[in-house]
Amino acid sequence: NANLQWDESTGHFRIQSNAHYPMPPGPIDLVIKVESDTARYLNGGNEELSVSIMVPVNFEFTPDTIKLGKDDRIIRGTVNVTATDSLEPVSNISKLKKRIRSVVAAIELPDLEFEDMSELKGVDIISGNVSAYAYILGEAQKRKRINLSKVSLILSREGEIINSGSGSDLLGDPWEAALWLVNNTVSQGWSIQPGHILLAGAIGKMLPAKPGNYVADFDELGRISFIINE
Repeated sequence: NANLQWDESTGHFRIQSNAHYPMPPGPIDLVIKVESDTARYLNGGNEELSVSIMVPVNFEFTPDTIKLGKDDRIIRGTVNVTATDSLEPVSNISKLKKRIRSVVAAIELPDLEFEDMSELKGVDIISGNVSAYAYILGEAQKRKRINLSKVSLILSREGEIINSGSGSDLLGDPWEAALWLVNNTVSQGWSIQPGHILLAGAIGKMLPAKPGNYVADFDELGRISFIINE
């Protein structure tokens, strides 16, 4: 699943892709295959190129000694650099939290696209891309100050409560749900990239989208207001 970007101003292109296996130190061969095309003069060939590989990482500094003087400040310690673009599972919630920048309330708007759902099965939902369609995000919050398990939800339509629940609906703890989601994703050969949004699960029940004015109150995570038109 590579993404190719061409820069017209420099005549260079950039390939962004997941690493499907750990890359050892030393030279790495990059092979780009181009089919012959006489109309555009792409007739193949070999070329030695310098390739820069950018890897997203986390830095963790552990101080050993601290010297604070009048004219100097010296802090000695160890810096541990860990690549976040890897296929290694995350061992626990504590390590997962270090890789999460913020938490945010979300409203998911799925589209089942099935006329008859009386005999709907899991394989049908999978074939429909898990009914993914759109989502609405609230304002990002710092993850450290909110206990996600105790966050409550009250969803109202035209002032009438139509759904409610709490963060504990997500496997008892949204962090447990997110940990499962991340590890299940990487076990299938994908990696979680910076900027990706993790929808850890649903609070309460799924409801049909009817026209009206909606307000979703997510307690400490804030409110989301939206309108569904006919």
